[in-house]
Amino acid sequence: AVGSDFAVNNAVTLNAFHLPVGQFGYFLNSDAPGSFTGIPNSMGTFCLGGGLGRYNQASEIFLTSASGEGSLDLDLNNTPTNTGSTSILAGQTWYFQGWHRDTAAGTSYFTNGVEISFQ
Repeated sequence: AVGSDFAVNNAVTLNAFHLPVGQFGYFLNSDAPGSFTGIPNSMGTFCLGGGLGRYNQASEIFLTSASGEGSLDLDLNNTPTNTGSTSILAGQTWYFQGWHRDTAAGTSYFTNGVEISFQ
């Protein structure tokens, strides 16, 4: 994650690196951490707990670049959750993680997670 941890600035970009080239993926969020392995058809540790938000609208899904990167500029005023969208506010901590396909390996993977405590 890069940008500002001041929620009012609404300036956070999530970046994922070292992904397979030409694969689809999207980011997820939660207001609670987690640690789960063994998710069917996926590799890696799922680091989110509680209700999940998915950045899976057409404009939010990424196709990994020729250098194996995917990114998303967040709109902190329109954050997806499992019950609709919400605004991220100062004093809240949110957790983010990427998911992506790997058709060559016949599975999907989770990126490392990131925690952001907003001011």
